[in-house]
Amino acid sequence: MGKLKTWIELIQEQAAIHPNRTIFTFLKDIGGGDSRLTFRELEQKMSSIGTHLAQGGATGERVLILLEPSMNYILSFLGCLYAKAIAVPAYPPNMKKQYGRLLSVILDAKAKYAITSRKIYDKLKDWIKEDTPELNWILIEEIPQQLTAIQTLDWKAEDIAFLQYTSGSTGNPKGVILNHSHLIENGYRMIERWSIHEQAKMVSWLPPYHDMGLIGTILTPILAGTEAIMMTPFHFVQRPIRWLQALSDNQAEISISPNFGFDLCVDKIKEEKRDQLDLSHWRVAVNGSEPIRPATLRKFATYFAPVGLKAETLYPGYGIAEMTLMVSGGDWKKKPVFQHFDATLLEEGEAKVVEPTSPNARELVGNGQSVYGHDVIIVDPDTHLQLPDGRVGEVWMRGPCVSLGYWQNEEATKQAFGAYRKDTGEGPYLRSGDQGFYWDGELYINARLKDLIIINGRNFAPSDMEWEIEQAHDGIRKNAIAAFSIDDERGERLIIVSELENRLLKKEVDAPQMLKNVIRTSISQAYDIPVFEIVFIKRGTILKTSSGKIQRQAIKKAYLKGQLERLEDGKHDKR
Repeated sequence: MGKLKTWIELIQEQAAIHPNRTIFTFLKDIGGGDSRLTFRELEQKMSSIGTHLAQGGATGERVLILLEPSMNYILSFLGCLYAKAIAVPAYPPNMKKQYGRLLSVILDAKAKYAITSRKIYDKLKDWIKEDTPELNWILIEEIPQQLTAIQTLDWKAEDIAFLQYTSGSTGNPKGVILNHSHLIENGYRMIERWSIHEQAKMVSWLPPYHDMGLIGTILTPILAGTEAIMMTPFHFVQRPIRWLQALSDNQAEISISPNFGFDLCVDKIKEEKRDQLDLSHWRVAVNGSEPIRPATLRKFATYFAPVGLKAETLYPGYGIAEMTLMVSGGDWKKKPVFQHFDATLLEEGEAKVVEPTSPNARELVGNGQSVYGHDVIIVDPDTHLQLPDGRVGEVWMRGPCVSLGYWQNEEATKQAFGAYRKDTGEGPYLRSGDQGFYWDGELYINARLKDLIIINGRNFAPSDMEWEIEQAHDGIRKNAIAAFSIDDERGERLIIVSELENRLLKKEVDAPQMLKNVIRTSISQAYDIPVFEIVFIKRGTILKTSSGKIQRQAIKKAYLKGQLERLEDGKHDKR
């Protein structure tokens, strides 16, 4: 099947060729109560929702999708494409403190319509109506199921499909503009890199409002014609065995997870449960985290090797929303590439391989090569000159998967998407904001440039510090630490904000002070720098993006404004 103009045409063709083929299965829980959609049903339900939207005047408008992960989420998104509306995927806030980000997305997108459920609407209406009086609410339960499909809309590859709001880990959310062509082009590149075929089932627990879940595990299976078996993120986090059980039961070949998902499986799945799995069919386990931790890959591969998991199954990759999703990846038939570099030289902009036993070694994992048809280079962010292999700089990229820019934000679009090489004048390039380098043909990502901690002229990746602290004591909550620096008259100062495990606080009255000493020691031993302040905050209050990334810049802002919910009632510890 050749490339098609739009997602609507693609689904229509799949429905004509494979009407009874199951494309989506949504697991209510392992063991039953599942819902399924064939290609014919997908087309019918998509067109009914799209026709309803078009008849209501949504064509050309922004439509917020505010639903729990479900089949209705998928259908509502595709219904927007059918109506030639611009979808704005979002997630329902669980509590009022999460409402601010949703409101900022609604206002930035200038959304005119919102598809939601009665349950979510009843929960949100008192918060949101006053702030967004012009938003027209559409309840998914009230959309007719069998509307006559519209035949007059002229779908085009350049039509804007949706606005992917960036995670916001380094600033306010911005809407990345993606059209049909971007999504299909990037989808074909994932199919090529992961060798997805019609029988290669995919399993996913990723949220559908995030690019990795929406593009990687919903749209790409449609393009490949392979079944996607889905569950909610809540069901995965509640019992991680459900993810691997679904892979085992369905003999699925492909799945995607950020770093913490792999960690959670190792931490929570007991050996007796693990030994009931069969992961020998799992061929591609994509890890597209920021960053990918070598220790996570190694632990996961070792722990699940007894049930058939192969080392080469683990597949590191690099992606950003501004280039639709996938930027680089390796050969799925080969093992991940691990390499140790001199940490001090990396801080100074040079990559030099050292022995793993070197006291100054920092281990990184390679992210393969850029996807075909794209130019991904390393550039000095100040001089805009391309750097040779082995030199650390900013990752720049151009090609057909680079998006159109940020929605109604000309200044941010110009800064990020309008870069030109000073040596050749070539461009425009997308500036990723990520620091990386090439070594022996592999792209390595070192850190987010905006999150870099610079103390005494040395550059530190906050993710590395957070990992060191996680390993220091089991009383420190995993994936709930933020390291950043602040400027004062004496230079940059390192700040650590962290949540603690409740069980330790209940058992030991002096636990906070003891853990502060542990953190100071671990940072001092690893980096030979002091920690200016350690702040312990209430469980569940660390700020994260919708995809689970720590929002370091937002936490830094809250720290400077005195808005963190401290465990110690505002007491500082600056010893």
